[in-house]
Amino acid sequence: MTPSLLHTAIQRPSRFGYLMGLYGANYWQLTRMFGPRALALGRYRSAGSVGLPVIVDVLERAPFTTELRISYELVDELTGQPDPSAHVRLFSDAQLAEVTACYFGSRLEDVLGRSALQRRFFGIGCR
Repeated sequence: MTPSLLHTAIQRPSRFGYLMGLYGANYWQLTRMFGPRALALGRYRSAGSVGLPVIVDVLERAPFTTELRISYELVDELTGQPDPSAHVRLFSDAQLAEVTACYFGSRLEDVLGRSALQRRFFGIGCR
């Protein structure tokens, strides 16, 4: 097969398809890490493996959705809000996770460095 035929035979997903794939991957990643369907409303803390505690607030629960706020145990000195933090809506029926709001200040960059690896950023598999 010529390179031009091989290139045209492989189709990339549309932008929407790619986004939906990310939503699905995020759902399964969060489900593996936190088991949010089993958590009652309230705040949960995990020490992690890099010394930055992760805070998960279960804000709301409905039959097919769970609302979370995920943050590190860092506080933005200007706003008093967790920094960084993301509000995430999990759709258990569609098995998707959507970030509905996100706050990211500069303090995390100061702690982890400008080019931190994803696994270090999330505290996964670090030594």
